[in-house]
Amino acid sequence: MKNRFTPNPPAQLTNTKIAYAHWRKIIHYSFTALLACFIFSCSEDDLLTGEQIEPGKHLVFESYEDYKKAVNETAHMTPEQLNSWQQSLNFKSFAVEALNRYYSFDFEQVESRLDLDAFIEANSNYLQLVEQDGDFYLETKLYDQSDRFLVNHDGILQIGDKLHKVFETGRILADQDNYETLKMLAEQDFQRISLAENTSGEFQAFKNESMVLNDKRAGCGTGLEDTKTTKRDRTKAELKLKWNGWSSKLEYTMDLVVRPYKRIVGVWYHVERTITAEWRWSAWCKDRDGNYQSVGHSQPRITRFDYSIKNDGNEDYSFLGEGNPDAYFYDVYVYGDTPSTAAAVISCP
Repeated sequence: MKNRFTPNPPAQLTNTKIAYAHWRKIIHYSFTALLACFIFSCSEDDLLTGEQIEPGKHLVFESYEDYKKAVNETAHMTPEQLNSWQQSLNFKSFAVEALNRYYSFDFEQVESRLDLDAFIEANSNYLQLVEQDGDFYLETKLYDQSDRFLVNHDGILQIGDKLHKVFETGRILADQDNYETLKMLAEQDFQRISLAENTSGEFQAFKNESMVLNDKRAGCGTGLEDTKTTKRDRTKAELKLKWNGWSSKLEYTMDLVVRPYKRIVGVWYHVERTITAEWRWSAWCKDRDGNYQSVGHSQPRITRFDYSIKNDGNEDYSFLGEGNPDAYFYDVYVYGDTPSTAAAVISCP
């Protein structure tokens, strides 16, 4: 493994609670307590701090900090923990349902591409084929959105007094009385509203775009990956640096995933494997005053049997106040290994 280095900076270039709303009824849950209960087992009385209610419309977060806490916690839950979490909240998560449909399917029984296409079509609200470098991957809808587990089947959650409708490429914010309108909006509607650059008024559209950087500038960029393939097996490591354009902060997020795949009839799909991973990275991030701050994170080697190992938004760096976003990695090492292939390794410089 290479030694970490820090070059000179570039020239100027409360406790988390989830409020669960059902019309006029509101109940509060301690998210940290819920996570502990999944691990150590708790009674229903341990989980609830208010009146039991019927399934509600959407999750409501009292603050942005509560929302980020929930994003980070759900990112690291196993499929079993996610199902326990939504059941304890009496909530139906869009992404949990998508995973349930994905992982309950027996791909080894597929005999032809028609069989697989029929399964995808029957679950087209939850699953999609994604083409990358000439290969096709089966992914869930909203798979690249870090808050996908928090939205309901309408793709909606609430932070403070604003509703958020989450799409593949961004989100629309609106006041609470616009729920039914948001519910009806589709991906093409988001594209239309975002093209109009509508960031004020009744509906506010924000694109989930990665940083646009000068490729000729020194550094490792904002997106790196490595893939190792042996016959029908593949191990893929990806690291992305993104920024959040819709909060009141200048916020950067680093997303990392190491995932094993298997190929059937020309499509790569998720499989469980024993995964070993470790990583470290350093990046320059521009703050609100136009100065570049060096940030970084390291994870010692870990091994577990799962569909993936990821941080998925758990490493965020925020600067109060608005500013022009700019950032890039300058030192990266990611190692991801499974028994089926050689290790995927990202190394820069």
